[in-house]
Amino acid sequence: MGRNTSSGIKGIYWDKKAKKWRLWVNLYKKKWYMGTYSDIEKAKELKLLAEEKGKISFEQWSDWYSIFKSTLPKPNVFEDLTGQKFGRLLALRYEVIKGKTYWYCKCDCGKEIKVAKSAIKNGSQVSCGCHKRDYVTSIFSDRFGYVDGTCVTHLKTEKLRKSNSSGVKGVTFHSKNKKWMAQITFKRKNYYLGSFDNIEDAAVARKEAEERLFVPFLQWYEEQKKLN
Repeated sequence: MGRNTSSGIKGIYWDKKAKKWRLWVNLYKKKWYMGTYSDIEKAKELKLLAEEKGKISFEQWSDWYSIFKSTLPKPNVFEDLTGQKFGRLLALRYEVIKGKTYWYCKCDCGKEIKVAKSAIKNGSQVSCGCHKRDYVTSIFSDRFGYVDGTCVTHLKTEKLRKSNSSGVKGVTFHSKNKKWMAQITFKRKNYYLGSFDNIEDAAVARKEAEERLFVPFLQWYEEQKKLN
């Protein structure tokens, strides 16, 4: 059974976050905070004591309350995270905005970002976002051989794109100059291989480029797979 969080007593409230009973008393037209307690009976006892003390003069009550308040647990002090590591984030300095603490952190990748203290403390943010990109890259690498901006599976396949009308990878016909243009893309960079009067010459240029760019890379890739 769950704990009953209804005290039924004015001034005693259940604090969901602290999971304790919070006590206030109304005296001298003001609310006075009396602390939080795990035991509701303790809260009731202090409430009765405070109300009994409230029968004396305000000056005497104020003196008693000052002494009592000094015995209450102190609020959480500032937690210095400087130099601490949270995942890939290194805490550098902080900033308080509207009562909320943010930390400027440097990621392992070199990027600096501002993160809410709660986010790095509870582990919901462990990098600038690069760990997610790395995870996606690893998935592509494992499934498709996606390495260094290049899809190994695509390099190996002879399958043509649906938009290809020449029948040769990387070769297109330009109706304006009546030439066959050859090109090749490798590691996100496109290389122009020239324009030719006939498709055979364009195909040869494309094939030579594949031998020059694709073959050494594929050999390296296979060697890395064996090592891993």
